[in-house]
Amino acid sequence: MKHGSVFGKANYVGSGDDSLCPFILDSFTYGGEERVEITIIGFSFFKLFINGKPVQEEYFLPLYSDYEPRDFPKGEILGHRAYPEKIDITKFLKDGRNTLAVLLGNGWYNGSGHQKAYGVKKVCFRIDFISGGKVVREVFSDDEAKWCDSFLYKSDNHTSIKWGEEQDYRNFDFNILSDSESWENLPNVVIEKNLDTEYYFSDCPRDKKIKTLIPTLVKDGGVYKVYDLGINTTGIPVIKGAGEANCLFSESLRDNDIDEKYIHGQYFIVRFGNGTDTASPYFTWLACRYVKVVGNAELVRFDVVHSDVKVTSDFKCDDDTLNWLYKAFLNTLLTNYHTGVPSDCPQFERRGYTGDGQLACRAAMYMTDSEKFYRKWIADISDCQDEITGRVQYTAPYTRSGGASGGFSSAIIKVPYQFWKFYGDDGPMRALYPKMLKYLDYMESLSVGGLVVVNPLDVLFIGDWCGPDTGIVKSPGGLLPTAFVNTYFYIKSLKRVSEIAEYLGFSGDAEKMTEKAKRKGDIFTAAYFNHVAGMYFGTAGSFFGGEQGADAFAFDLGLDIDGLIEKVIKRYSDLGYFDTGIFGTEVLTRLLFESGNGEIAYRLMTAKEPHGISEWRERGLTTIPEYWREGRSLNHPMKGALTVCLFEYILGIRQREGTAGFEDIIISPCRISELNNAEGYITTVKGKIAVKYVRTADKTVYTVTVPSDVKAELWEGDKVFTLKAGENVIVI
Repeated sequence: MKHGSVFGKANYVGSGDDSLCPFILDSFTYGGEERVEITIIGFSFFKLFINGKPVQEEYFLPLYSDYEPRDFPKGEILGHRAYPEKIDITKFLKDGRNTLAVLLGNGWYNGSGHQKAYGVKKVCFRIDFISGGKVVREVFSDDEAKWCDSFLYKSDNHTSIKWGEEQDYRNFDFNILSDSESWENLPNVVIEKNLDTEYYFSDCPRDKKIKTLIPTLVKDGGVYKVYDLGINTTGIPVIKGAGEANCLFSESLRDNDIDEKYIHGQYFIVRFGNGTDTASPYFTWLACRYVKVVGNAELVRFDVVHSDVKVTSDFKCDDDTLNWLYKAFLNTLLTNYHTGVPSDCPQFERRGYTGDGQLACRAAMYMTDSEKFYRKWIADISDCQDEITGRVQYTAPYTRSGGASGGFSSAIIKVPYQFWKFYGDDGPMRALYPKMLKYLDYMESLSVGGLVVVNPLDVLFIGDWCGPDTGIVKSPGGLLPTAFVNTYFYIKSLKRVSEIAEYLGFSGDAEKMTEKAKRKGDIFTAAYFNHVAGMYFGTAGSFFGGEQGADAFAFDLGLDIDGLIEKVIKRYSDLGYFDTGIFGTEVLTRLLFESGNGEIAYRLMTAKEPHGISEWRERGLTTIPEYWREGRSLNHPMKGALTVCLFEYILGIRQREGTAGFEDIIISPCRISELNNAEGYITTVKGKIAVKYVRTADKTVYTVTVPSDVKAELWEGDKVFTLKAGENVIVI
């Protein structure tokens, strides 16, 4: 929808460049109409007050998107959209004169660092007065509104959502928000340009307060206090005090003080006064486990805030590491869901990296009710494709970042594909099919000799990112050549689009993609297969190969040369731990389970030395870190993508090949000698699928719950049991 369809005659208004974070003030009369509804959008973020009272339960509105064209990236044509809010404000009104105040704060729209700004802060609103089911009167934002400075102010050039916020209440009187008579001498607003965009109303879950944490005092240093929240999380601190308080936030503790390495520049500074002794940030979330408050103040509580995505799964077994993995990855997922975007980390980058997002989406759909969330993000991915070249950016919504044209931008294929497989809804995949073809043509344009080697944006061009530190000089993606990983994703995308094309009825396209994938596979083998070692990669002529999951990548493409899977099995049976990065960890684990080698996959997933998931658990982490050992972030979802194996292989809940939407399922838990008990469930579009098993020396008792209208079988060795709707108890 265009501006007029949503906002009618309303204008965008603001303070120009005269205020960092202004209040926009207006008034209107209420005559007892049945319902009064405001349609509003404010940039960068906005907070609405009626008669001095805050209206929104949601935080950080509007949803993040590529709002409108910028001169950035140069020479590209991207898609643009913006998400207004429609709010019923009737209960906040009184008969006669009412006041409206909109606080405009920092965020993605006004940019920061290499994130180029879209424009200045501004708001547009339309108020509809409804009686008898009809709009009987309207009020629009216009240049008769007033503005005043707020208690938010600028410091250290931090003018975006990231890092922190500063507030000063000493000279601010909240009564101004409800006293329109005091506005007489305030300046009028400035009319700002309308957005050049498409407007959409979205049901994507907004950020909300999910729960409240009561902090534990770790250290009282007199002039400062250090608190432990008990879990690494994101949200809003509530600070109470007098004078000035300076708060810092960290993911880690060192010597009973916050670890400066994991502060990531986050802060909150408040100067209390004029009757205000409690304060919280308005326009940024803080990501941390530990909080340091300096000054005459204390941390009263910490409100956990992220997108209101519900948990729709559970998992537990008789292994502490796998139980930790489920909980830690779930916490990592949720704390990276903000403003309708799955971020790479919630502390310092906060971007919708397509690499991280496509890796985690499958497990996320198993574990949470994220249909509406990913439907919105698929639109962001679509918007970030250049209409001219077919290039898909490394972040959605787009901001300049590092990535790769394989493992990242193939999200335009993988995310709608996984959406279809899990939810049975082919709409997004069908809509994006032409864009998938254009993207594949673009990948071909980056190829030399059949391998994806061209770096089109002259930014960090990575492969299997964040592999373990081997002590060897590495490429940005680890030991594997960047072209190896990105060519793998090109071939994988060809094969996946072939499946999509066949399903959509484009058999000709499917045949072309299959044939092209085969040719590319031959080129891949010629470039990277070490004939001396009989494995992929390794120095030419040497007896080494298979490094960082190289053979698993190849086998996943169907390139099973000379019993390649047996070499994967031997290498990781001998090694006993992951030597892979963000992509290889998921690929390797999945292939080991798929090939019937769950024991080896289990050993890798529970390894402690020299690094591993068990080591993370014993360090006391509560989220998935970016690196196997020390690194920048302790909250990155990408390595947790293998969590899906808990459901598909430990519990054994899988869809029959060629089906979608869980209409036809197979329950076939992997037999692992060290696991005798496991239980859990997922929630599908068909309903809840639950599995529990208890193994003893002489029998296994399965309890499986199946929704109605689902074809289901339990497989145990060579035995097959047909399952009925409801609870099934089978003793084997």
